[in-house]
Amino acid sequence: AALRKLEEEKGIVVRFIIGRSANRGDSLDREINDEHSQTNDFIILDDVEAPEERSKKIKLFFVRAVESWDAEFYVKVNDDVYVNIDALGAKLSAHLDTPRIYLGCMKSGEVFSDPTHKWHEPDWWKFGDGKS
Repeated sequence: AALRKLEEEKGIVVRFIIGRSANRGDSLDREINDEHSQTNDFIILDDVEAPEERSKKIKLFFVRAVESWDAEFYVKVNDDVYVNIDALGAKLSAHLDTPRIYLGCMKSGEVFSDPTHKWHEPDWWKFGDGKS
């Protein structure tokens, strides 16, 4: 209900991108189908869900999103990221007249280089000295 309200009131469509199990038709696939039939908030890709397929999955998501919605912006966010929808909307609306804009790596706060830390960033070195 909250996602429908967001779509109706603000024009923001939220979908979860799910890849299929390597074992087609297994219990995981059935659970995905059951949940999707209740929530209708998945984009289910026929390709297998696997870490080595991540870049392909992202590409397929953008293809499907563009085919499904005529939008000003398409946003991909990992499932472990909290998104402040209002702040993101304000940031994006400032770029409505900018063609083909890419915004990425919006990390703020401390970057954790210690692999034992809960929020460890394996590419920490891309963000500076680890504290900025």
